Amino acid sequence: MAVFDPASPSTPAPEEQHHSLRPFPNPPVESRVRAVIMGDRQGEVQVIAPHRALVDVNALQAATGRELRARDYRVEEPTSAIPGWYGVPVVVDESLIRRGELALATTEPGSFVRARSTDLTAEGEIATARFCVPVSADPTAPDRSGDLDAIGSSLSRFTAQRMQERIDQTLHIPPLPETARRIVALQADPNFDLADLVEIVETDPSIAARIMGWANSGFYNPDPPAATINDAIMRILGFDTVMSMALGMALGQTLRLPEVQVRGLPTFWLEAV
Repeated sequence: MAVFDPASPSTPAPEEQHHSLRPFPNPPVESRVRAVIMGDRQGEVQVIAPHRALVDVNALQAATGRELRARDYRVEEPTSAIPGWYGVPVVVDESLIRRGELALATTEPGSFVRARSTDLTAEGEIATARFCVPVSADPTAPDRSGDLDAIGSSLSRFTAQRMQERIDQTLHIPPLPETARRIVALQADPNFDLADLVEIVETDPSIAARIMGWANSGFYNPDPPAATINDAIMRILGFDTVMSMALGMALGQTLRLPEVQVRGLPTFWLEAV
């Protein structure tokens, strides 16, 4: 194994070091290489591993002598597997050194570049170690008798604190808007009153304006047009319709799809194709 020195000089910039790499469209899964950024108090490390393998964190820590943990993952920018891309120390799983042609993941979702195994250690500032556990193409064994034991062994490695940390990192649900919370409470109240709904709608100018716009639209064509929220609900739209409209608009202001992409969908689409 190469000596892992976190203080070693950074590799050259990726555009200088890997100018010869070319795109590798639709590479076979067995040739794909992925990366993850891990770190501790000493700094970050670019960990490069086969796509079809699991990183054994304990083995990686033993090989590097550091308490490495995975950094936050940005969905809109996958981690590049090109060595030196981030200007931090690099550690490569030894299994990749014995391979021929490789497909290195890039920061573009679903995009790869063609490389040789010798490209991974060409600069001499890259450490190699054995820290990956291979995963077969068909991980479901014919004999399922040991499944419960394997699941139990895996779960025993996770403490309640670590599980809560993982949930907090991956699950971000925004708080319910006050208008939506009041509408939900009103729907659950068997003794609701029209005045209660009118009060809720009138406290949110954007919802009130859109409801008045719908009530006086050409679709309903009221004669005379509604002059108040109470009139729009009672004479034109109805209680249930306004309740659903107001709740949908209140939730729509908070629960929106990501501007870049929905997490996991690009990978799902690529695998499906």
